[in-house]
Amino acid sequence: MILASEKLLFMIFASEKLLFMIFASEKLLFMIFASEKLLFMILASEKLLFMILASEKLLFMIFASEKLLFMIFASEKLLFMIFASEKLLFMIFASEKLLFMILASEKLLFMIFASEKLLFMIFASEKLLFMILASEKLLFMIFASEKLLFMIFASEKLLFMILASEKLLFMIFASEKLLFMIFASEKLLFMIFASEKLLFMIFASEKLLFMIFASEKLLFMIFASEKLLFMILASEKLLFMIFASEKLLFMILASEKLLFMIFASEKLLFMIFASEKLLFMIFASEKLLFMIFASEKLLFMIFASEKLLFMIFASEKLLFMILASEKLLFMIFASEKLLFMILASEKLLFMIFASEKLLFMIFASEKLLFMIFASEKLLFMILASEKLLFMIFASEKLLFMIFASEKLLFMIFASEKLLFMIFASEKLLFMIFASEKLLFMIFASEKLLFMILASEKLLFMIFASEKLLFMIFAPDVVSKE
Repeated sequence: MILASEKLLFMIFASEKLLFMIFASEKLLFMIFASEKLLFMILASEKLLFMILASEKLLFMIFASEKLLFMIFASEKLLFMIFASEKLLFMIFASEKLLFMILASEKLLFMIFASEKLLFMIFASEKLLFMILASEKLLFMIFASEKLLFMIFASEKLLFMILASEKLLFMIFASEKLLFMIFASEKLLFMIFASEKLLFMIFASEKLLFMIFASEKLLFMIFASEKLLFMILASEKLLFMIFASEKLLFMILASEKLLFMIFASEKLLFMIFASEKLLFMIFASEKLLFMIFASEKLLFMIFASEKLLFMIFASEKLLFMILASEKLLFMIFASEKLLFMILASEKLLFMIFASEKLLFMIFASEKLLFMIFASEKLLFMILASEKLLFMIFASEKLLFMIFASEKLLFMIFASEKLLFMIFASEKLLFMIFASEKLLFMIFASEKLLFMILASEKLLFMIFASEKLLFMIFAPDVVSKE
């Protein structure tokens, strides 16, 4: 009769005295919660629910009463009835007043997060989760409330429950609205990355990581957000995890924005070159190599970045891997800038002379040979390096390749610089005449002898050089030949 009488209900809600007496009486409250009939009647009565939600006085009294709140959370019956009532849930989410009061009430929020029962019931209720995620009002209010966000991140229980709930995670990733709101909220992103607890929990959850990498929507949204990318690049933990995922690496290479950011970050580049796993994955993946070689933009970015090139030359591991890749070598020979940098790197030059494959490619490349002979610096380095010269003369293969190459021999004899440098270098001349192999090869090569005799420049230089003539006519050399 009371519940059916609008007059009586309005009088009860309008009377502060009466309401305080109800909330102050434990007996009365227990009787209300213990009576299924009464609870069903309250929940089934739209009039009554609207009156409760429309009454600020009543709502403030409910939230201010710890007794009442504890009784609500302690009553499984009541909680199940609330979650089972679509009417009630829609009315709660439709009431801005009620939502603001809930979010503004620290007591209520702490009690919600401290109640395992309540949290399990929320995560177990698909209806409730869909309603929360479908309510823009509620989501905006949650993201706009620093208190609520800090409380969520500070609650290990709540975070573990969220990460342990596949339903909730799938619903979050399936909701474009929610993802856009998360990425659009600087507060939320900074709080996520500022919370070590949360990051450790995310990285420790294989489920969550697989879901992130399996969601194209989410990955595209991450790459479209400059803020988020800068935050990722600043996190060593996250970077190591990214390098372990082939799928993610392919997506990174397809994103121009991300590539520019990577090349601008010294920290990230050092991490890439320090990671054997990543380097092996890049060179072991034909797809990835084809993508790199097929992208002019990417190649121009690599060759235009002095930092990156110097880092490549400083990494022995990377250099050996490059020398083992024919595709990459052909591309290197096509880039003048890169070739000049290679010629200036002693470490790289030693590695080149130790690689048969690479030497054959060098002698087959006219461009590269012209660049070598046009570079005084390189020629001086070769002539000044005893190690390098011994390596050249000790390598039958290399010498045969030099003498078997008409191009190379014509270039040597056509280069005054090179000839003057050879005749001006005592070291080089002694090494030539001290090398039986080299002398036999010179005299055994008709091509070479005809070229020497046909070259006026060379003959004038030989006869103009006292040193050379003395060495030619030295008895020990003449007797051997």
